[in-house]
Amino acid sequence: MATPAERAAGNKVMVSLDTTLRTAALAAEALHVNVRFVCPYQRPGVLDPAFKGHSLCEPAPTPGQATGGSRR
Repeated sequence: MATPAERAAGNKVMVSLDTTLRTAALAAEALHVNVRFVCPYQRPGVLDPAFKGHSLCEPAPTPGQATGGSRR
């Protein structure tokens, strides 16, 4: 499991990569290139609710917060 610091660093990388790829796709579309950018984020740093709990770059759950799994 990733530490909170690793998650924060991963999130920074993800936001930069997402922004770069999203901008490149828009620039390519402007040049009439058939391209589609697909990402689990609605916009940089904002995870689509359908992906909640499935991203390693999300903040770590706080104590007492449900994680979606059961522990035995």
